[in-house]
Amino acid sequence: MVEGERFTDCTCFHPNIPFRLLRFFSHWLNCNKKFNWKEVNQFLRERGVTLISAGLDEVPMACKNIREVMAAQNDLVTVLGQFDPKLVKMAPSGERPED
Repeated sequence: MVEGERFTDCTCFHPNIPFRLLRFFSHWLNCNKKFNWKEVNQFLRERGVTLISAGLDEVPMACKNIREVMAAQNDLVTVLGQFDPKLVKMAPSGERPED
């Protein structure tokens, strides 16, 4: 949870759809080659997280380190809090997300 420091009336930029689809497919393909459910489930179990459903492209190891990302943004935002999920439900692998 963050609070903005600057650019309060900033207009958001939305990249074009073909680029986003290409990037998504590339990310999905790389994650499905790089990760396996045995290691992911062990990683989550060690942290007390129950996974209901997700694809390998949504596992924590597939994402950037949030602490590094936020440290790079420290002039733009103030961190107000942190959420540590213990129960996670994402769209199952191969299923279209609701958004």
